[in-house]
Amino acid sequence: MGLMKTGSRLMLLAAMALCLLIQPGSAGATNYIFNEPGQAKKSNVNEDHHHADAPKKLNIYFWRGHEVKAGFLKNQNFLRIIKSICREHNFKFDLEPDKNRLLQMLAWADVAYGTVHAGYSSSLKKAIIQTGPSGSEQYGLGADEIAAWRKRVGDEAVPSVIILGGCNSMTSQYARKPIFTIPQALGFSQGSPRNKVMIGWAEYIIGAKAERIARLTLVHWLHKNKENNTYRGIKQAIDAGMAFAKHWHETYAPNADSDAEQLKKLDRMFINKNDKLMVDAAVILGNPELTLPQAEK
Repeated sequence: MGLMKTGSRLMLLAAMALCLLIQPGSAGATNYIFNEPGQAKKSNVNEDHHHADAPKKLNIYFWRGHEVKAGFLKNQNFLRIIKSICREHNFKFDLEPDKNRLLQMLAWADVAYGTVHAGYSSSLKKAIIQTGPSGSEQYGLGADEIAAWRKRVGDEAVPSVIILGGCNSMTSQYARKPIFTIPQALGFSQGSPRNKVMIGWAEYIIGAKAERIARLTLVHWLHKNKENNTYRGIKQAIDAGMAFAKHWHETYAPNADSDAEQLKKLDRMFINKNDKLMVDAAVILGNPELTLPQAEK
């Protein structure tokens, strides 16, 4: 009986936490039907509920690159949670976009997240984001191509927030001589620009962890801090997400051996306190204090 009560209590608490994290729509909320970019449709439910000072809807883009084996971006439950977190904004997800599609969507997006293979390509001898099968013409979107695209469309087309979940995406490591990097191609260097932020890694990473980090970061960045009714900066949102994960693990699954079932429940909610180690290794360029109202193009 005691075990049954404990299990039932944890399931109830987990459900409550999930509702808190994804903040589902309530009476008077605007619901969105997710279609092509710029085509999100509003339902006719009290559409005047927004305050006059509410930020505009952002365009939020997630993509999973070519030949990525691990991660959650093929998991419908994960995508359902992400869509719910982003429900007040325009959301689009792509599976394995090619070069042209990726650049088109980056120009559309205010916020972009990708789980990708990236970094220095020894075959192409430049930094790339993989956008096609190995050995194909579409294999890698090079830093030089990204820079040419940015020059053509202008700096304002670069997303305000970019999280690149790819190994060595922020460095020229393994190149025999200094090379032009992906952050440089997008206009990021140490300390600038102030109206944008890019987050990535200069080491080997696990894509699933980057996705969980993005999920917990967005839910704390897109919605106001209930304690002071203000929007968090992106670094504050990352820290808040990790603090939330730590709290839930230590409260409901403090013992990794005896609490195995509880840990599985947290995994199904895509919450893992051990992602903190990868957060600590993240490279942040641009403005780590960027808030949602500042992210409008």
